[in-house]
Amino acid sequence: AKNRQYFIDLVRKETGFDIEVISGEEEARRTFLGIMQGIGKGSGDIVAIDIGGGSTEFILGKEGRIKEKISSNLGVVKLTEKYIKSDPILQSDLMRMQGEIRAMIREVVLRMGNMGGSILVGTAGSITTLAAIDQKMEAYNPLRINNCILNLAAIKEILSDLVSKSIKERRTIKGLEPGREDIIVAGAAILITIMEEMGHDSLVVSDYGLREGLIIDAYNKRCTN
Repeated sequence: AKNRQYFIDLVRKETGFDIEVISGEEEARRTFLGIMQGIGKGSGDIVAIDIGGGSTEFILGKEGRIKEKISSNLGVVKLTEKYIKSDPILQSDLMRMQGEIRAMIREVVLRMGNMGGSILVGTAGSITTLAAIDQKMEAYNPLRINNCILNLAAIKEILSDLVSKSIKERRTIKGLEPGREDIIVAGAAILITIMEEMGHDSLVVSDYGLREGLIIDAYNKRCTN
């Protein structure tokens, strides 16, 4: 944000709190800490993805350690503001958005290198919301979400249903978190493209992520100081 420092200074003045602004790569590192706590360190090699509002993070982990972390500019808010101009969304706009997503994901896949045998793990709001929709949850239950399996075919079916509905109609979908009616289309499109380009027809959903990673990181630093 252009007024980042003004906001940070204002918060410090009014509350006494210091805000730490972290890079996409640092966000990926802390997210990985949270994910590993949620799925267990004995899960083998993983490719973890965190789809956010302004960026999507990719983390390749081997034997519980990060081997590669990439932060891309693919964000659900950015893509929604750029491409989704009508309600319901036009197929032409959806295709244009999917084209940009695919081009950027292919660049990430090239940078990640060999991911053979890795388990795909997804975290953050877009992915956990899609899992809740898949399970038709009346109320969000993290115990049912964490470590559940989300299939590519199911996500494609959800996306098809989402684009056929207006924002108002989407609010009646079980499992769709209020406030995500507009951005969930971009989230589903990103996830589908990631899975297709990486050759995965399913992924493990982690309810653990950045929040838990922040706590773990703070604890680790305190223990080493």
